[in-house]
Amino acid sequence: MSERIVTTTEESRTHALGVALGAVLRPGDVVELIGELGAGKTRLVRGIAQGAGHNPDEVSSPTYVLFNEYRRPDAAPILHIDAYRIADADELIDAGYDHASRGAIVLIEWADRIAGAVEGERLRIEIEHAPGDGETCRVLRIDCPAGLEPRLAPALDGAPSAEPRAKSSPCPICKAPTDMNAPTAPFCSARCRMVDLGKWMREDYVISRELKETDLDELE
Repeated sequence: MSERIVTTTEESRTHALGVALGAVLRPGDVVELIGELGAGKTRLVRGIAQGAGHNPDEVSSPTYVLFNEYRRPDAAPILHIDAYRIADADELIDAGYDHASRGAIVLIEWADRIAGAVEGERLRIEIEHAPGDGETCRVLRIDCPAGLEPRLAPALDGAPSAEPRAKSSPCPICKAPTDMNAPTAPFCSARCRMVDLGKWMREDYVISRELKETDLDELE
């Protein structure tokens, strides 16, 4: 196990580190992300998703559904887990982890809450606010297992400059090109946004477990 300490002075640099990692991660790899609310865990996940070939704008924290899956034909599948509300390893398994993680890159936010739940080698990244260095400055403490070191070291030691945010992206509903600066983004129109809402209303989207009243509470 080797340890690195990386300081990023702005959010784009945190994102860039994620992009570099996403380009070398493979299905079966597990990344544990640890840090307080607002530390930048989901920002790093968006970068990893982009580096792996996904649209980073489709990434959101799966706090209330436990995990999100990102899949597209030309990219490695990603399983994005938020363990904030997971009580233990059994709850993770009951939510369908074994099936969903098969053949996917696994990214776990709040991984310290389910320590020991996932077996095998895991890249561990702890993200902290850098005291006194501005709102966007972060310190990342990275523990890389020896088995992953040869493949991940180039990304960890020399992340490239952040790539510019895509100006357009396919609409999640009709796949038409969408201006990501438009008020309805990531949807191309208000109609497609309503179609998406309708799917939720008709329960066409499936979540990993039944929502409880406490799931609607604001995180503190």
